[in-house]
Amino acid sequence: MEAANNALHKAIDTLSPLLTRASERPALLLGASLAALIALRAATKPTIEVSPSSPLPQGIERVFIEGPNGKLELLVSNPASEKKDCPSLLFLHGGFGNAEQFVWWMSRLSSQGFKCYSLSLYGHGASNKPIWLTVVPRSTLEADVVATINFISQVDGIEPVLVGHSSGGGLFPAVLQSGKAKSSVLTPLCAVP
Repeated sequence: MEAANNALHKAIDTLSPLLTRASERPALLLGASLAALIALRAATKPTIEVSPSSPLPQGIERVFIEGPNGKLELLVSNPASEKKDCPSLLFLHGGFGNAEQFVWWMSRLSSQGFKCYSLSLYGHGASNKPIWLTVVPRSTLEADVVATINFISQVDGIEPVLVGHSSGGGLFPAVLQSGKAKSSVLTPLCAVP
């Protein structure tokens, strides 16, 4: 809380001289207000925890892993009999989706012996959300993906096959290019950069 108070005081100190000239240049007021909000947000990184909204079908469980901004929702389906030496599948939603949009695919593929995961990025599904309405930076979403791929690789002992829809398919190549996580197979579905 002390960091938030310090950030707020710093923002007010920055804002005060600009407010005196606001009548001369209204854009200064807007810019200073935005700068104050950004400074406060950077100091506090406020998030809220979200309760899952719907029950999952049999065979799929909801777990939470630790991401850079708190809890990330990860759906898991374990097959009755796993295929040997077969990597797991990690599904990633697009901009307005969440992990639950892949439940049908997870059920079908796990019945064929594939272990499946589906991630809800920060601000989506039952993952932690920012308190304020804000745009979540791409770097935050990439860090969520890195944490999830590394978690799955550690649990399963092999990198997952990545299946990303829309902007989810666009995040995977950036993560792989950064070298922070690995996968041997990438499957973009209607991906956008």
